[in-house]
Amino acid sequence: MKYNIQICQLFKICRISISLSSFRCIFPGKFCLEPRGRDGGLVSDTYLEIDRNSGKLSLIKSAEKPILIHDAEVKIIHGIVGIIKLVSGNALIVITKANLKGVLTGHEIWAITETEIIPYEKTTLHLTEKQVIYF
Repeated sequence: MKYNIQICQLFKICRISISLSSFRCIFPGKFCLEPRGRDGGLVSDTYLEIDRNSGKLSLIKSAEKPILIHDAEVKIIHGIVGIIKLVSGNALIVITKANLKGVLTGHEIWAITETEIIPYEKTTLHLTEKQVIYF
């Protein structure tokens, strides 16, 4: 049951970030996704942390464990499409560009125009030669 709650909370963050902007910080051992508004200001006191080794999803209170961005690669994303399992391991699919198409009953409707697939593994050393060809 705890897993279902995490997924629901994750979906809530995705809904926030898809209509706003979000900062993604990539560290060697984790991804951190922090919901931000269009002006760059924080819209939540929590952020999503994804452990790149275990795949564990955690909602972290910013006040208890702030993100130290000086050690990270920082990019702006607009949402999370999902997490997929590939031969090379898990990968995070994020929305990097989206166009506002309209508003329906007060809710913005967006079209995804670009995505990025970010592998959890930073190298391909664990793959066979044949697997590397298709990576």
